[in-house]
Parts: sequence; C-alpha cells; structure tokens
Amino acid sequence: MKTKANLYFELPELTYYVQRNITVRNGVEIDMPDIGMVNRSYRVWIETSTKIKYLKNRFGGTNSAVDKEEFVWIKLKSKEFNRG
Repeated sequence: MKTKANLYFELPELTYYVQRNITVRNGVEIDMPDIGMVNRSYRVWIETSTKIKYLKNRFGGTNSAVDKEEFVWIKLKSKEFNRG
C-alpha cells in the first residue's frame, strides 16, 4: 500500500530538515530517499497521517518510542529540504 509521508532529519550540527510528500510503501519503504541525508543524520523520523516512527535512530534503535513533545519542536524547527 502506497501513502504519502514527511521525513524529518536531525543532522550532527543539530539542524533539522523536512522532506514533504515522499511516497512510502508498507510504512517504511521509501521511493527515492536522499541517502546522503539519511547517512549524515543522527535521527530520521517518518510521519504519515496515522503514525510517527523512527526510520533511523543512532541513540535508541528504530523500535524506540517517539517522544511526541520533542517531535512537535522538531517539526517547528525544521527547514524545507529541496534536492538540487
């Protein structure tokens, strides 16, 4: 099943970026992700209309619960990421 999602990236310098409307299959398989951004990030969140989970988490693993309050702040701080 395909759906749309937003990806949020936390880079080492504590800068946050968002990539909007990415096509996602089965909740985690992403069409054409920016691998460089994923590799450089400490944490990557995937937000769909029904859930928020870690796609990458160097500190606690991808099965760790997402702190919803922290995630709200990350959303507010995030800058648009545009490839190219």
